[in-house]
Amino acid sequence: MILGIGTDIIEIARMERSLSKGEAFKRLVFASEEISYCEAQGNSKASYAGRFAAKEAFLKALGTGWVGEMKLSDIVVLNNDEGKPYFNLKNEVKNEAESRGDISIHLSISHSEIHATAVVIIEK
Repeated sequence: MILGIGTDIIEIARMERSLSKGEAFKRLVFASEEISYCEAQGNSKASYAGRFAAKEAFLKALGTGWVGEMKLSDIVVLNNDEGKPYFNLKNEVKNEAESRGDISIHLSISHSEIHATAVVIIEK
């Protein structure tokens, strides 16, 4: 049974502007593992944008939005050995997701030259 679906799209140039303001934004939004991954990519701005879109899509699928003690940096997007993205949830975000019982979270991220997008499906 599908509990929620979320999608988000962001202009990569918007992410580039946010990142250019300094490390504070990066540390507020992204976990150290994500920063390491994105910085190692040929188009790091697109990688950051895709991960940001994934976080927003996750919150939409969860049905809560960004509330309470949730931090975007606690929604960590990683990749398995085949490159497939997945979430590693921490702290209040993890508690909120676990309150829905035994769930599976599906994530897809894509980007073009201009936009990055993500889709999240949460099922029970």
